[in-house]
Amino acid sequence: MAFALLIAGCDDRNMNAHVEKSGPHQAAEPDYERGPHNGRLLRSGDFALEITIFEEGVDPQFRVYPYFAGKPVDPTQVRLKIELSRLGGRTDRFQFSPQADFLTSPDIVREPHSFDVTVATDYSGKDFSWAYASYEGRTTIADQAAEAAGVKVEAAGPALIEEVIELSGRVILQPQGRAEVRAWYPGRIKHMTKTVGETVQQGETLVDVTSGDSLRAYSIPAPMAGTVTERGSG
Repeated sequence: MAFALLIAGCDDRNMNAHVEKSGPHQAAEPDYERGPHNGRLLRSGDFALEITIFEEGVDPQFRVYPYFAGKPVDPTQVRLKIELSRLGGRTDRFQFSPQADFLTSPDIVREPHSFDVTVATDYSGKDFSWAYASYEGRTTIADQAAEAAGVKVEAAGPALIEEVIELSGRVILQPQGRAEVRAWYPGRIKHMTKTVGETVQQGETLVDVTSGDSLRAYSIPAPMAGTVTERGSG
């Protein structure tokens, strides 16, 4: 008696209206005191810092100019930290080092340039700090106006995008994705463990056969993982 099983295989950017931007795309004139470099001037007594974002030919970077009694201060005498608190709870932190007549950070001020700013500095043994909002592209919409306009607010997050496309053709198996299983020697089938549509794992027993010559029983394993597509014996 002979049999056959056919298996189909399967393989498992601009500090906004509150901080100066150097470059062609500057924000509208803000309502705050400016320094000699057109940046936002923060004062505490005789000490002052001018906060700018420089982006001519480079990615946006802070340049901060220190002053005392209206005169430039050696930046090596100033220690400075700035934090930008963004929507969603993210905080960007900047550490500064002196360069020429200003302090700068190698970290990029990334878009959107819309955040709450905290400035902390030490000069001549004294600590100074400031905090201000620098918002770009933000607005406030009353609940009634939002409802009337159909505006909804939802948390952004991952989503599954599904697209269905109709195609014409025929689905066939690659030759290396098929395996035909036959008895090694003529004999009698004792048991077939799988039927059409069932899945098998590589090495799983498919058939138990008794040899017609030696009357010894042997099992035939699945040569690959897949699904039984045909079954026959005779």
